[in-house]
Amino acid sequence: MMVKVCGAVTEADVAAVAAAGADLVGLWHGIPAGHADLPAVQLARLAARARTAGRPEPVLVTFADDARQLSRTLASTPIRWVQLHGYQPPAMIRALKAAADLTVVKVLH
Repeated sequence: MMVKVCGAVTEADVAAVAAAGADLVGLWHGIPAGHADLPAVQLARLAARARTAGRPEPVLVTFADDARQLSRTLASTPIRWVQLHGYQPPAMIRALKAAADLTVVKVLH
């Protein structure tokens, strides 16, 4: 079993998730009006902080449905896990997986 804590918005949040022993930290990006939605620069900074600590593994949590844009965002981060919410079509998911070395988790509603 793996444990993921979602919604980190500061480096202190990432450190707290690490101290608690969680395996994954969810970083929101592309969640319009989401209370924890991060701009790309902050997403990259928090993901780097998590990777530097060695744990927890950063996970991009998103509603985004543009594989090219999402791949560009991911390219500026050390993130290798993506959790897709929303209604991304299978073709988009295939394109995302082909464009990067990712673990993709698809939430089904």
